Amino acid sequence: MSLSFLPGRDDVLVVGGLDALVLWRVDEEKKLSCVRITFGKIKRSVSDLFVKRVSKGESIAMCGTTSG
Repeated sequence: MSLSFLPGRDDVLVVGGLDALVLWRVDEEKKLSCVRITFGKIKRSVSDLFVKRVSKGESIAMCGTTSG
């Protein structure tokens, strides 16, 4: 499992694990919400996660896996 905050943000983080990435967001009322990003039929286990800002308001996530 891997975890990374979005660059320049302390309210959004990405968690990589077994067969999915999960984007977590904390709102003004300190409530958590999440979006699950699955890989479909492809089985992957995310071991490393790197999030980079590419422009203002846009970031990309690069994942390393132990499963290929």
